[in-house]
Amino acid sequence: FPSYRLPAVWIPYDLLGRSPSGFVWDDSGRFGPYRGSVFAGDQYSCEVLRMTLEKVGDRWQGACYPFVTGLKSGITRVAWGSDGSLWCGLTDRGWTATGTARDGLQRIVWDGVVPFDLLEATATARGFALRFSAPLDPTTATIDALRVRRWTYDHHSEYGCKERDVQELAVGPVALSDDGLTLAVDVPERRAVWVHELRIDGIRDRTGASPWHRVAWYTL
Repeated sequence: FPSYRLPAVWIPYDLLGRSPSGFVWDDSGRFGPYRGSVFAGDQYSCEVLRMTLEKVGDRWQGACYPFVTGLKSGITRVAWGSDGSLWCGLTDRGWTATGTARDGLQRIVWDGVVPFDLLEATATARGFALRFSAPLDPTTATIDALRVRRWTYDHHSEYGCKERDVQELAVGPVALSDDGLTLAVDVPERRAVWVHELRIDGIRDRTGASPWHRVAWYTL
């Protein structure tokens, strides 16, 4: 369809909310290591999710990730406060939300501590590169620590769509950068336009800690 423009990032339905509702950029490091990310609220799942973008050729693409869950009601607006906190306007009126309150106002504040986390997934010529906030334990930076799947969606008038044609993908080899912060992963069966789920359940840092969030969804 010549007139149809693909989104830069598919937010996977029911895996990361189902009703994104406004977004802001962290262009000045308000949330520390997540500088450059886009943060969005979700009206149904009462959470703030995160996205990163990159330009490949003349197209924008990127990934999305969980961030903060468990707010009291559905998020309809997000806005930066003058102190660098993220204000979230909440309501479930007119739409169902998973929270316990009818409405409200909450804010998210960075406490200054950098968590061990997956900061960004980017595309490479052979697969993906995963950049972390702390050096990895090399013994965990292996093929066995990773799981990659891909799927597509129906384009229809119904609200939302479950994953279609889910496929497990072979992974390997992997290569860890000298500073231990970036793990390059070969994924030979990547497919343009599809969503690629990158799970890192087996990854640990040098203290033995798991990442705060252990999944990214990349739209190639």
